[in-house]
Amino acid sequence: MKYIKWCFLLLWMVLIFFFSSQNGTMSSNTSQSFLFAISQFLPFLSGREFFIRKCAHFFLYFVLGILVYLVMKEYTKKPFFWCVLFCFFYACSDEMHQFFIANRSGNVFDVLLDSVASSISLWICFVKQPKI
Repeated sequence: MKYIKWCFLLLWMVLIFFFSSQNGTMSSNTSQSFLFAISQFLPFLSGREFFIRKCAHFFLYFVLGILVYLVMKEYTKKPFFWCVLFCFFYACSDEMHQFFIANRSGNVFDVLLDSVASSISLWICFVKQPKI
């Protein structure tokens, strides 16, 4: 089971890296395609690309927090601190990586959003874990 958790975590990290590796045009096209599809059901979101991009950040790092927690709890009795630290540094590296991608840039606000998203999911995992 431990290896399955590692595989999910690594695949999710690769997914985040893939989205970060898209140049500005590709990234914008991805956001606009998703926005078009979702605005068919939620028309008030039409033209809200910035909102969709920030929701994507939140979702990706919310899930990352859960996956990191599932792996880390196997190795330490106090996973919360290490998970927050891991997610924060992954968010930092993700934004630094974007400096090297055409028409992209790193954003401190995105690191903050990513860190908050992963911290919320970690807090939920921590609170919901069975107390033994």
